[in-house]
Amino acid sequence: MGLVHNTQAVSKSHLDIVTEEPGSLVQLPLTLSKTSTPNRLSVSTTSSRSSGRASIWSNYSDQSASSSITTYSQESPASVFAPAVPAKLHTGPKYWCTSCDVGFLRKFDFKRHEGDFHERWKKYVCPEPHCGRAYWGKAVYTTHHKTAHGCSHICRHPDDGLQIIQKRTSWACGFCSALHPSMERHYDHVARHYEDGCTKEHWNHSLVIYGLLHNPLIHECWKVKVAKGDAEHSGRRAIFAWNPKLTGRVPGFMENGPPGKLQDLLEFFQADKTGAEDEARRLADTAYRLA
Repeated sequence: MGLVHNTQAVSKSHLDIVTEEPGSLVQLPLTLSKTSTPNRLSVSTTSSRSSGRASIWSNYSDQSASSSITTYSQESPASVFAPAVPAKLHTGPKYWCTSCDVGFLRKFDFKRHEGDFHERWKKYVCPEPHCGRAYWGKAVYTTHHKTAHGCSHICRHPDDGLQIIQKRTSWACGFCSALHPSMERHYDHVARHYEDGCTKEHWNHSLVIYGLLHNPLIHECWKVKVAKGDAEHSGRRAIFAWNPKLTGRVPGFMENGPPGKLQDLLEFFQADKTGAEDEARRLADTAYRLA
């Protein structure tokens, strides 16, 4: 398998996680290594319970590839220090959608776009006879009902055709791998990265997958899988990267659309569902195989 163009890799030297409070993870500090070049970055995952550090860096290549690559190294992760992204003036959009290339000047608009167009767990179907048009945003539906059906200035009908679709259970940050059980909390967290100077170019799909693999039940299976792989390679640590084209989100996955990919399956994983342990094992195996 070839090296993935513009894909960052994750060194699994340690798999401990840092808890901010029950059910959540703290933001991992984004840092640059001392000898790093602009296309290399690291993330430290240290805590009072563990002195481990996982290095994460991008591997830029002039060649594109259809899959990711897993390599093995006996080298220890590079030392890291200093904030990675210096504060800078923003002359254009400050917040960027994490799923498409739309930018926003205001945090409110950024969060509304993510919720209405990419979370898609509330579907508004027009209840008017012979219409039935569906919208994923309440504001868009309200505009339709006013203009197409002459509804009053204050439309009070959005909930008449509201359909609730299954919601994601986990979100992970592509800047630092922090895992969140709440959509609201996740996008507030991502917005803080933008406010601290991060740009869309810093968003890393491999960090998203790495964070999602820290769902407790999946994480236990993942550690077993990684340990087995390390043993098969004489104790050398594996370095993983995931190609977003193979493992990223699939629009319409929960709406009887195309089958979901790895990110979808990890984000919609339900730990309290019957057979969750077997599913967690399959997801860990899939993540390892696709790396």
